[in-house]
Amino acid sequence: MAVRHPEEFIIRLATPDDVPRLLQMYVDFEPKVEFQGLPPPTKEKIEQWLTSLTGGGNVNFVIEAADGRIIGHAVLCREASDRAEVAIFLHQEFRGKGLGRKLMEAVIHFGCHCLHLRKIWLSVQTLNLPAVELYRKLGFVTLHDIGDLSSELLMERSVGCPVCRQEECPVFDKRLPLRITLPPAEEPSQSDPPSEDGRPR
Repeated sequence: MAVRHPEEFIIRLATPDDVPRLLQMYVDFEPKVEFQGLPPPTKEKIEQWLTSLTGGGNVNFVIEAADGRIIGHAVLCREASDRAEVAIFLHQEFRGKGLGRKLMEAVIHFGCHCLHLRKIWLSVQTLNLPAVELYRKLGFVTLHDIGDLSSELLMERSVGCPVCRQEECPVFDKRLPLRITLPPAEEPSQSDPPSEDGRPR
């Protein structure tokens, strides 16, 4: 039996050098155009989309695996000095491991302590129950339904406290770069059914 080793990841701010690996992540990403047409379906459109995301006043974050692959991406799109939208994407091979939560915690920490935001908001598919539950656990509340037949939820979280709660805050110690070690995956037995991973977007 092969020896399984812990998986190592680092969450950090993105750099221009990450763009080719981000592009490869999205070329391999499935399913495409699932929510709000994202990620785009073709390499050319992905390149255009990444150009728009990595420009302006947006702040990009990545999860880098030990082998150098980019397997997760989040972006804070500032709308005002104290408010921003967040979007998060995780490669399908790495869902269901808690990495989406770790990435979101790091983004919230950065928004609070580095950008001094007061509000972060996002939209999520109403039927994406794992993602909705994750966001609620992280302090997001539902503002209202949007989209045709209420297919999307608009959720918001306050990120700036009048007095920092320090250790009482779930994102207090999530300063970048954030290193994550996951235990070795267990060998599935012959009788185990295949797992189903939720998409944390």
